[in-house]
Amino acid sequence: MSGKMGKSTFKINARMLLELGAELISSDGIALYELIKNSVDAGSSTVKIQIFNALRYSEYKSLLESIDQAKTGSSVKSLVSKISAALEADIVEQARNFFEETVAVATSIRELRSALVRFYHRANSIIVEDAGEGMSLQELNDNFLTIGTRSRRKNRVGKGYLGEKGVGRLSTMRLGDQLDVRTTKAGEARYNRLVINWSLFSHDSDLRLQDVMVRPRRGKAKDDPSEQGTTISIRDLRSDWTEKKFQEIIVEDFGRLIDPFVPKSGNRLLRLFYNGKRHYLPVIDEQLFKHAHATCEAAFGLEGGKPWLRGFVNYRLRGKERPFVLGEPELRGITRSLPFGAVERLGSFTLHMWWFNRQLLNKANNVPNATEIKAMVRRWSGGLMLYRDKYRINPYGGPEDDWLSLDKRAFSSRGFKLNRQQVVGRVVIDLDNRALVEQTNREGLTDSPEKEALVALLQHILFTQFKEFLDECDKEVRVQELTTLENLEERIEATEDEIGKRLRAVAARVPEERKSLDEVEDLVGKLHEYIEQARALAEEYESDRAKFVYLAGVGLMVEFILHELGRATAHTLDTLRSIEKENPAGSLPATVPASFATLSEQLRTIVKRVDTLDPLSTSRRQQREDFDLFQLMRQVVDSRSAQTARHKIVWDGNFRNDDRWIVNGVKGMVIQIVENLISNSIYWLEVQREIDPSLQPKITIDLDQVDEQLIFTDNGTGVDPAHSERIFEPFVSHRPAKDGKGLGLYISREIAGYHEWTLTMLKEGTVRPDRYNTFVLDLSHGRKPKGSK
Repeated sequence: MSGKMGKSTFKINARMLLELGAELISSDGIALYELIKNSVDAGSSTVKIQIFNALRYSEYKSLLESIDQAKTGSSVKSLVSKISAALEADIVEQARNFFEETVAVATSIRELRSALVRFYHRANSIIVEDAGEGMSLQELNDNFLTIGTRSRRKNRVGKGYLGEKGVGRLSTMRLGDQLDVRTTKAGEARYNRLVINWSLFSHDSDLRLQDVMVRPRRGKAKDDPSEQGTTISIRDLRSDWTEKKFQEIIVEDFGRLIDPFVPKSGNRLLRLFYNGKRHYLPVIDEQLFKHAHATCEAAFGLEGGKPWLRGFVNYRLRGKERPFVLGEPELRGITRSLPFGAVERLGSFTLHMWWFNRQLLNKANNVPNATEIKAMVRRWSGGLMLYRDKYRINPYGGPEDDWLSLDKRAFSSRGFKLNRQQVVGRVVIDLDNRALVEQTNREGLTDSPEKEALVALLQHILFTQFKEFLDECDKEVRVQELTTLENLEERIEATEDEIGKRLRAVAARVPEERKSLDEVEDLVGKLHEYIEQARALAEEYESDRAKFVYLAGVGLMVEFILHELGRATAHTLDTLRSIEKENPAGSLPATVPASFATLSEQLRTIVKRVDTLDPLSTSRRQQREDFDLFQLMRQVVDSRSAQTARHKIVWDGNFRNDDRWIVNGVKGMVIQIVENLISNSIYWLEVQREIDPSLQPKITIDLDQVDEQLIFTDNGTGVDPAHSERIFEPFVSHRPAKDGKGLGLYISREIAGYHEWTLTMLKEGTVRPDRYNTFVLDLSHGRKPKGSK
C-alpha cells in the first residue's frame, strides 16, 4: 500500500458532525470518558491522560482581543507582561521555556499575536495514550471517520464493549480544534497518522466542504515493530482547564464511572496527570460500609431457562435478617404488564446496597468519626448506580437522577425511610448482556421491555423486600415500646410521691434552688402527660382499626367495579363510533340493537356487583346477622360471571348446591374476604396461563359445615411456601404497583380476626409441587358475636 490513502470521503456533512458532537457529548468529563472506553475496548490495561495547561482558554481569547485592539505603536512589552501574568502558576518547564523563546521576545504587535497563537497551540493540550491493539491505516480510514461504526463488536464477537456506538471520536471535537491521532498495530513497521483541524468545519469558516480533505497517512518508522497502541493529542483547547476542574472530573465523573466498589480498580487502569502532577481516583473507604444501618444483596439469573431472584436484607440496626427467593411465577407476576419473554432476555444482574439512617450517625450512637462518615455518605449516596461490568452507565445514581423513583415514593408517602440520600449502592449487569443498550448520547439505557423489567425487579427488591422488612422491624419495636407503657406509668406513679418528698426536703434546706427544683417537678409531670398521650394513641388505633380495614376493603371493591363499568362503556362507545363511520347517512343497521343488548347484559352484571356493596353500606357496617353462606357465595360468584367468562375461568365446588349453612357475622365483610381471594386468583391464573398456554383455569369453592370451613382453591401459580405468611402482611405484593397494592389478603385476614375466625393457607394436597394453592377460612372459633352473653 502506498504511503497515503486515497481521498477520504467524509460522507457526512462536517458542520453537522460538529453539532452532533456537541449534542451527544454533554461535558468535558464525558468526552474524556468516551476516549477511555475506546482504549478499554481496544484491549489496553492502562490509559494515560495528561492535561497540559499553561494558559486558560478564556484568558487566551481575552488576550487576543487586547492585542487586536492595540493601536500601532502600542507597548509590546506591557502586553507581554499582561500575558505572562495570565499564565498558570504550575506551568511545566518546557512550556515556560517556549514562552520565553517566542512570546517574551516578540517585538511587534503582529509578531506577538502570532507567537501567542503558537504558544497556546503547543503549551495547552490533552493527550490520551493506550497500549491497545491499535488501528491499521485502513481501519483508521474506514472506522475512525465513520460515526456509528461498531467495528470492535463485529471483529471480536462474543465480547462486550463499552463504546459500541462509535461516538468516542466526537469527544475530540468538544475538547479542542486540533486532533492528531497516532496509532499502530503489532507487527506494523510504521505508525499511522490522522490529523484534523475541526475549526475548518465551523460556522466561521469560508471553506466549502469539498475543499477540506481528511487523509490518514503513514507516519514515521517504529523502533520496535511489536509496539501497539494509540495516542490521541488534542490541541487548541475549547474550554478552560485548571487543576481544580480536572480534580472535579476525577471525583465526580471518573470516581463513579469506574466502579468505586472494586478497590483501586480505577487507579490500576488510569494514570492521570495535570501539568505533570499525578492524580488518583477516589475509592470508597471500608469504614463507610461498617456504619451502614441496613444492607441488601440480590442476584437475578436463569436456571434451565426459568428466571429466579434471590437475596437477603440485613437490618443491622435491629439485629434482624431475612432472605428472599422468587421463582418464575412471582417474577412473571411482577412483570406481567411487559411482553412475554422480557424477563428471560434481561440477562443476569447483581445488587449491593447499603442504607444509612443519617440521624443516627453521631457519637451518641457509637460513631466516633461521625462527621467523616456523614461526608462519605453525602459523597457516595444518590441511589443505585448501574455498571456494565465495572464501567458505569450514566446517569443512573447521579445527583439529578431518580431512575428507581426512590425520592418520588418517599415524598409521596410522607416518609423518608428510603430515599436517594440514604442509599449507597450499585447494580451490575453482565458485559455480554445486549438486551440493555445505552442511548447514543450516553444518557441511560434505551427504552425497551428489558429495561422496564430491570426497573420493575429492582423496585420490587427496594420497596417490597427491603423497605417493608425495615418497616416491619421498626413496627415490632414500637409495639414493644407500647407494651411497656403500663409498667412505665406504674413506675412513675410509684416514685412520683417519693420524688416530691425529696424535692421538698431539699428546698427546705436550700431555698435558693427552689426554681431548679420546680423545673424537675415539671419534668416529672410532663413524663406523665407523655404516657397518657401514648396510651390515648394506642386506644385510638385499636378502636379505628376495624374501620380502617373495612374502608380499605370497600375501596378495593369500588375500584374494581369502576374498572368494569369503564371497560363496558368504552367497548360500547367504540362500537357506536364504528357504526357511525360505516353508516354516515344515519341508518341504523341490525348490529345496533345487538350492541345495546350486549351493553345491557354487561350493566346487569355490574349492577350485581354493586348490589354486593349494599351489605357494606354505612348503615349496615359491622352489624352481625345470620345469613346463608351458600347463598352468599352464589351471589358473589354470579356478580363475577362476566369477568370470569372473559378469562375462560370455570367454577367448581359444592357452593352451588341447594344446601344451607347459616352463619353469624358481618355479611359485607365476608363478601370482602371472598372478593379479595377471587381477585388474586384471576390475576395469578392469567400468569400461569402465560407460563402454560394449555391451562384450563379453574376456581373451586367448597363449604365444609362439619369442620366449619370455607375452602378456596385455584389451579394458578400457587404461593411459594416461603411467602405463605408474608402475603398476609400489608403492602406485600408480587404484582406491579398499578395492578395491586398488597392489601387484599391483609384486609381479609384482619376481617377474619375481627370475627375470631382464621384465614390461612393449606399446606397439604397442593395443585402444584412445592406451591400452595388453597386458602382456608375457618369459622369454628367465631360462633358467637363479640360481647354476646
